[in-house]
Amino acid sequence: MELVDTTAQGVQLHNSQVMVSPSILDSINTALQLGATALTVHADGDLKTDLGGWVDTTFTSDTIKGSPAPGCDVARTLAEGLRTNTTVRDLYVERHGLTAEELRPLAESLAYNETLVKLHLGQNKLSDAGCPLLAQTIRSPLSGVLALHLPRCCVGPQGAAALAGVLTEGSTLHELHLGHNRLGDDGAAVLARALHVNEVLRVLCLSSNSIGDRGATACAEALGSVNRTLLKLELQSNKIGSVGTRQLAWACSMNMVITTLKVQDNLEDQERMLQSLNPCDLPAGACSERAWRSPPIAASEAASTMRRQIAINQRDPASKISPAKLTRTSLRQAWAMAYHLVNSGKTSTVIDPAPEQPEQKLLLQLCDLPSDAFRVVIDFAVPVPHQYTPALAHIV
Repeated sequence: MELVDTTAQGVQLHNSQVMVSPSILDSINTALQLGATALTVHADGDLKTDLGGWVDTTFTSDTIKGSPAPGCDVARTLAEGLRTNTTVRDLYVERHGLTAEELRPLAESLAYNETLVKLHLGQNKLSDAGCPLLAQTIRSPLSGVLALHLPRCCVGPQGAAALAGVLTEGSTLHELHLGHNRLGDDGAAVLARALHVNEVLRVLCLSSNSIGDRGATACAEALGSVNRTLLKLELQSNKIGSVGTRQLAWACSMNMVITTLKVQDNLEDQERMLQSLNPCDLPAGACSERAWRSPPIAASEAASTMRRQIAINQRDPASKISPAKLTRTSLRQAWAMAYHLVNSGKTSTVIDPAPEQPEQKLLLQLCDLPSDAFRVVIDFAVPVPHQYTPALAHIV
């Protein structure tokens, strides 16, 4: 490896240099020898590390530049170096086209590495065949892997079953990221069954996996009935309909632990987004900018229930009301919105429309509302009738 001066010409504010190696394989060995704790192996030959920085007036880049190498050679070099390494905690090996067989040396090596905590293997060609190898790695008592990222790795139900088997065997895995794969309802269901017995997993990402109501219901059953350790579940951009959404809302109402549940951009949101787009406004072959954005969760009773419970679990101050902080003005505004909810059919609770009620009586009537409607009132998440709009300026 050599250091190349990259100081800009002209005004010399400081000296800078970059580490250069003949190939990415040499860069990996150099980084391991220098005690790097994080490695991001790019397919273009660059190796990003946590090395470099300032020494006196000279800045050294944290990226070691080199020529690219085949993915199988990268995996083999990492396997040889990490078997006895005690410094690297984060490893990113993405977009190298690794197959299950090419991954094998690295997976076997990491089974004996107690230091590596986060393993990112996204956008490789691992498919279902690569999951048993990684399951064996995680199963090893000498492995330190706590977070496994496998987005866009062509993982299907069989691969999910292999990983679910580890989750049911007392695994220490804290995070499992399987977004943008091919799990479907079968893959989601087998992972959900694992949640019935797993007490360690904290994060499960299943976004963009063509999961429908059946898979969502299986996850809801696990969260609502048994599991009280999962903190984050991602199910956005799937094919979950109103049935699955209601089941997840029920799970949220029963679970006081989960703090993040992502369900936006499912069937209800997708239908609403399509209705909001006017094809006449788009040029031929073009797509509206809004269509590229993940839409907000659809405004339904189930969605409101989920939002409310998640806010409570996160100890969100906005999810609770303290009577001591409510003035007559803010109570009247909340009452006005609650009255609008009744008139618009959002809740069946009858509210006395007389605006001259004492503060305590107003508060009691608000507390009598169904919890989902009460949450909507406090969040000001529904349109306010025109006659109440001026009062918004006086909310305390």
